[in-house]
Amino acid sequence: MRYINIKTGAIIDSPSKIISKNWVPEGEQITEKGLEKHTKTELFEMLEIQGIAYKPEQTKKELIALLEGD
Repeated sequence: MRYINIKTGAIIDSPSKIISKNWVPEGEQITEKGLEKHTKTELFEMLEIQGIAYKPEQTKKELIALLEGD
């Protein structure tokens, strides 16, 4: 099964199930509910890794919208 790291975007193949908040099966949608459990600092890191501009004063909801491409 292929997994993608939601923080780095790295993809790996694993014969075993990976249980981690950072690794999800490739193709699995990251929902707002899934992103909601992350801290603002974690959301900042995800945005930086993806090269998405943000302002530190933005709300968590606004940061999630940026990550989802809204």
